[in-house]
Amino acid sequence: HSAYAGGTTYASGDLVIYAHRIYESLQSSNTGHTPGLTASSTWWLDTGPTNKWAMFDGSVSTASADTADIEVVITPAAIINSVACISAVGASIRVQMHDGATSVYDETQSLDSTPITDWEEYFFASQVLAGELIFEDLPRYLSATVTVTVAEASGSASIGVVTLGTIHELGVTLAGATAGITDYSRKSTDDFGTTTLTQRTFAKRSNQRLWIDSSELRRVQTLLASLRATPCVWVGEDDTGLFSPLVIFGWFRSFSLDISGPSISYCTLEIEGLT
Repeated sequence: HSAYAGGTTYASGDLVIYAHRIYESLQSSNTGHTPGLTASSTWWLDTGPTNKWAMFDGSVSTASADTADIEVVITPAAIINSVACISAVGASIRVQMHDGATSVYDETQSLDSTPITDWEEYFFASQVLAGELIFEDLPRYLSATVTVTVAEASGSASIGVVTLGTIHELGVTLAGATAGITDYSRKSTDDFGTTTLTQRTFAKRSNQRLWIDSSELRRVQTLLASLRATPCVWVGEDDTGLFSPLVIFGWFRSFSLDISGPSISYCTLEIEGLT
């Protein structure tokens, strides 16, 4: 769609792009009402991010999608050491880092997590080409550029969230971690008893118990306290292919520290994903 222009008169139903989002005109003779402003709420409806921006809007349920490979080049303008790709669909994801023209990092990970244990599954199992991937140990360069490429599979590629940052280790996830989803779908039944199911988005959730060294208690508590109401990528296990449900883009609802002794302590995290 065309970019919004303040001097243009828009008809009802016209679509424009403003600040990486798509707005639909709600009225005719729509002139001089900047989308996104509270005073313009009766003139424009925010229909969501542009396709290019969807991977950066902080929402997992909106995705950048294409029938070909998706490639995005990012200048972090900060020191980072990791890239997280959430709710991705495709054959693989490649992350490259360049310092000027020099390649300093290049890694490709497969999105194929199809379970193959015998010949029957090899030929007939439904292929799973989706999930979350974490790229760690990127070298620390202040002026580097990062290229993320999602390779298409069968004419489809998409990605919900791409985020760059620094990994902080909290502890070792213990056995017994739980993972699930909160489903926002709705069931409605009319006066004649006919039931209709409306599928809506969902959010991942998890409860994890970590082993930490007691000498790390102050650091862990300070770090978690600083991340209140802050969207982060929580990685319960490095093997994201096997333990993908423990990788969540969201925030921690609560945490508690169990100080068992001078050497060993535990941390319990309740993590809620964003939609």
